[in-house]
Amino acid sequence: TTLLQSVLSTHSKIFTAPETSFFSRIVPMLGIHYNNPNTLVSHQDIVFIKNDIVKMTGTNFPESFTAVDDHELTIKQAFERLLEIFNQDGKSIWIEKTTLHAKYMQAIHRYYPQARFIHIIRDPVSTVSSMMRIAPLSIDDLRIRYIKSIKTYSCFWNDCVDSVFRYPIQKNVLHIHYEEFVSDPVFYTKIICDFLELEYEETCLKDFHISAKTFISTETCPWQKDNLSPYFRTEAIYRWRNKISNEKIWLIQNYTCNLSTFLGYH
Repeated sequence: TTLLQSVLSTHSKIFTAPETSFFSRIVPMLGIHYNNPNTLVSHQDIVFIKNDIVKMTGTNFPESFTAVDDHELTIKQAFERLLEIFNQDGKSIWIEKTTLHAKYMQAIHRYYPQARFIHIIRDPVSTVSSMMRIAPLSIDDLRIRYIKSIKTYSCFWNDCVDSVFRYPIQKNVLHIHYEEFVSDPVFYTKIICDFLELEYEETCLKDFHISAKTFISTETCPWQKDNLSPYFRTEAIYRWRNKISNEKIWLIQNYTCNLSTFLGYH
């Protein structure tokens, strides 16, 4: 997901931000009334949003973000104000990339009925083996909840991927296989641009590693540093084969066999 985000954010009309977890964590923590995008947000909740994003991404916020009176800003406007912090070049289209948002597409639909989703799917063995290497940086790091079993990781992959296919407005969803994207980035970037009704730009594939520096934090997400490479690393597609045992590979394939077979993974 980070690689795709880097490529798209290099486009002259697209900007992006670090993972906000806005719909998967912030809105549920603020309360169910914020499911309505026109709900007015309190100053206390504005401060909460700022502190949560700072904690998770290390982002420096301008003072103007919290300098609003109560009953002046809707929760949707607060989200867009958050994104605009990262729009340094005045671009017109934003992309928000939080992996868990795959399970909150209906919530996003309430805010943005015309939203388009790009669903990049990766082989479950690669995904699970990658998740097994995620380590919390401190005792209050929310990633501590990811320290679970292979079965839990595998079921999580099933749940997230299946959630996207269950979204009722599939015309607004583009499904891309990571392995195919890395193997032929020009072809699939053109498909994605066409899906977004944008012109393809060669700079997307030349300077994506430069764009990645603006939203990747190697301190809070050290495993994302591979995305700072100027190359599409085809050797990374199946590098899990040398990272985990055959027994673990078998377990992952066993837990994900129905959906992974449907998607062409064997």
